[in-house]
Amino acid sequence: PPPPFFFPHHAAIPDAQESRGLGDVYKRQIANRSNSGGGNIAFTKTRGTSQGDATVVQDGDNLGGIYWYAADGTDTNSYGAEINAYVDGTPGSNDMPGRITFSTTADGAASSTERMRLDSTGRFGIGDSSRSYMLDVSGVINSQNDVKINGTSVLTQASNDAVAMAIALG
Repeated sequence: PPPPFFFPHHAAIPDAQESRGLGDVYKRQIANRSNSGGGNIAFTKTRGTSQGDATVVQDGDNLGGIYWYAADGTDTNSYGAEINAYVDGTPGSNDMPGRITFSTTADGAASSTERMRLDSTGRFGIGDSSRSYMLDVSGVINSQNDVKINGTSVLTQASNDAVAMAIALG
């Protein structure tokens, strides 16, 4: 990720600066509109080298990210979490496939690890970036209640199957 408060190629943005204070510090954008539109934050990526250039991006390009940094006793260059957007396929005219990744930094680690990903096909992966299904989870899933597949309780079905197997085995 970029270092905190680093905004390459955007020196003209007046809000691209560090805010320091003893109380609550935050940035707020208010959209006073008489329609349904709200406030927005827009990140724009091109492969161009000059202002206004619209050179097409490529599969895997980072479109932008949000990073959470904190003081670690040495400096404020360590980040605990990040959300990033990437190109997820081949872009074309008015066609921009994208994915979002969510990453956190484990205790004792110096960099983050991707924990979740939503790809351009709508597949969602937790703990595994190679998704084959609409929801892919790498690891144990815990439910305090029931789990249903197509309206059928998996836990009840598993219990019924176990009883049926026990009866069949005698």
